[in-house]
Amino acid sequence: MDISHILQNPIVNYARDFAKKVHGAQTWTEGLPYVAHLDSVAEVLLHFAKKVDFIAEDFNTLVAAAYLHDVVEDTNVTITDIDKQFGLEIALLVNAVANEPGKNRKERHDRTYPKILNAGVKAVTLKFADRIANFEKCIQTKSDLIDMYQKEGGRFLRYFEFCVPLEMYEHLKSLHVAIETNKEATMITGH
Repeated sequence: MDISHILQNPIVNYARDFAKKVHGAQTWTEGLPYVAHLDSVAEVLLHFAKKVDFIAEDFNTLVAAAYLHDVVEDTNVTITDIDKQFGLEIALLVNAVANEPGKNRKERHDRTYPKILNAGVKAVTLKFADRIANFEKCIQTKSDLIDMYQKEGGRFLRYFEFCVPLEMYEHLKSLHVAIETNKEATMITGH
């Protein structure tokens, strides 16, 4: 199963189209249309749905929320709009992962992480899928954001350690270990 199969579900397809429209000209890394990030988050969920039963059971809801997860932060769309268009369950997931305001990234996370945790395992799973998609893309493109994600990684993993499917936790942790190992090797060898 791939993204084209996922988009056969009407609510998922509508969520993707809606997000693509409201994100407009916004871009992700390397100037890609923002929907490329949203597709990546959906692909992460697809990958783990093969391994984690509850993701498979609530797959369409999680993927629809994945497509919408940044619209409240990055556009004029409100949670009320999401509720009206997509229903309460999806709106609650989007609300849970939407960053709270703060002076800086750490303060936003200090306010947002408890909200995600309180919303439950589906919200944590959605946030992990987003983080995995972002971190994998940073590694692939050798983005300067790798250092930011690496620096935040320990805290992020500790905060949600017992609330996310083990397979997702172990995957994200392995990405952090690989980056750290690569940095250590570079420091030793000079390349």
